[in-house]
Amino acid sequence: MKNPLHYQLSEYDCGPTSMLNAISFLFEEEHYVLLTGIEDDRVLMFDPYYQTTSPAPGDITIVEDHPFSHNRIVPTGYFNSEGTGTYALGPTDSREAILIFNDTTKLTAEKTIEYFI
Repeated sequence: MKNPLHYQLSEYDCGPTSMLNAISFLFEEEHYVLLTGIEDDRVLMFDPYYQTTSPAPGDITIVEDHPFSHNRIVPTGYFNSEGTGTYALGPTDSREAILIFNDTTKLTAEKTIEYFI
């Protein structure tokens, strides 16, 4: 069974929404999230599955005041778990990762200006 596609919440989130829809379409019955940063041993992430309550009260924080960067703050211990709990990545040999890099904004020697005084 295919997962339902997600809709944009604003005019600015078309990129992440399109990417998550593509991943959801390719991989059946998976829960994909977009990791947007790490801060103080906690992961900032965008979870497209709307929830009004935290799946693990006390540990996982729902964030409503940063709609363009993240909507969850999750301790890194959840991702290191090999179990099947909330945000656990499962056994190491069955994990998948998709890394996306923007080559246009990559800093190279040709694109960097150095000043010597």
